[in-house]
Amino acid sequence: MTIGTEARRPPPPFTLHTLDASSPRTSLEPVLRLSNRIFNTTASEPTHHSSLDEWCARLRQKDSILVYGSTAPDESIDPASADGMPKRGGQVQVQTQAREVVGFVFAVVKTEPALPFPTLHVWLAGVSERARGSGVFAALMSRVQHHARSKGVNGLSVATFPATFGKMYAILLKQGWEAREWKEEGKKVLMIKAI
Repeated sequence: MTIGTEARRPPPPFTLHTLDASSPRTSLEPVLRLSNRIFNTTASEPTHHSSLDEWCARLRQKDSILVYGSTAPDESIDPASADGMPKRGGQVQVQTQAREVVGFVFAVVKTEPALPFPTLHVWLAGVSERARGSGVFAALMSRVQHHARSKGVNGLSVATFPATFGKMYAILLKQGWEAREWKEEGKKVLMIKAI
């Protein structure tokens, strides 16, 4: 190890999933739970961002998409069968832990005067703390860009609060997003990226 560098843990293996208007309502629930945890919605009054009904309504909008990443299920041998020898009726007992949602991007088509053309707008996005810096967000955005292109949409947009989400704002600037319009007395910025 080189002095002055921080050792990074390996990223958790993850799988990407895509939800659309045909997806069952229950498939949104684990993603919404992650969103509510990231944005700490328990500390404030409920908003449209924390409402399952609102998520379902937005997903029904034309060309909307929700992409999320989850870890692979962890399988472990039951400690009673840890030696690999059959126990309890001649079978090795395998326990499977559920997949963990580690990140998501929820995008809807948006048209407004500040935008030069309709965009696929990132309405809400987040990555769990343990998966940040592991490539999850880049993989999610790649899938969203592919979806936008397949629908004939030429750009992405997002609105963010640089004072609150400074790291996200810096990442967006580094990846070629440009500020299009400042709102709410300069606290919120609408950004765009041509694809």
